Parts: sequence; C-alpha cells; structure tokens
Amino acid sequence: MQLFSVDRTLRKIQFQRHIKRSLDLTGLTPIHGRIEGLELLAVDALLAKGFGPAPVILGKGGLHLKEGGFAYLLKGRTEKESVHAGFSLEQVLPYRLPGSSKEYRLFVYKKVS
Repeated sequence: MQLFSVDRTLRKIQFQRHIKRSLDLTGLTPIHGRIEGLELLAVDALLAKGFGPAPVILGKGGLHLKEGGFAYLLKGRTEKESVHAGFSLEQVLPYRLPGSSKEYRLFVYKKVS
C-alpha cells in the first residue's frame, strides 16, 4: 500500500519523515505543500481532517481521487451533509473517541465522475 501525506506545515512533514526512517515505512510518502498545488496523485482513497468544509475538501482533494474512489471526511457533530458535483454521499457515521464524550461524524463520499 502506498500512503501520501500532504501538509503545508514543514514541521509536521519533517516529523513524518523521521517516523518513516525510524520505522522503515517504505510505503509512506510525506509531501510538503498544498493539495491544490500538486500534480494529480490518482489515489483510491482520501482522508481529511481539519482541512475545511466538505465542498472545499472535495473540490481540492477530490481532483486526486480516481473515479470510484472514496473520500473519508472527519467532521464535528454540527457539520451538515452537503452535495458536491461528481460525488455521492454514501454514509454518515457518528462516532466518539475512547475516553471522550465529544461527538464526531465520518462522511463517506464516492467519486462518481
């Protein structure tokens, strides 16, 4: 499995590179930059947390998804379901982290075109 981690914060990318070397994670590729500035990655899945509203994530990150690929968006309990051209909302899953009472929702979108 190949995993790309994109972040505009160099400090986070440097930490990921350190972990990659320390644990010999050959499938991890940390990328310093902005998702909208990258060449198309053609990935099967996209995971986003703290990037922005769903339409922004799907508009910028969704370009890198293959047709039929899935976007997994981790959101707070107040995030509204949204429609975005080229995507269908497949599931909305509520969850809580262990030891926390804070509620979250996982939005699962499928790229249809």
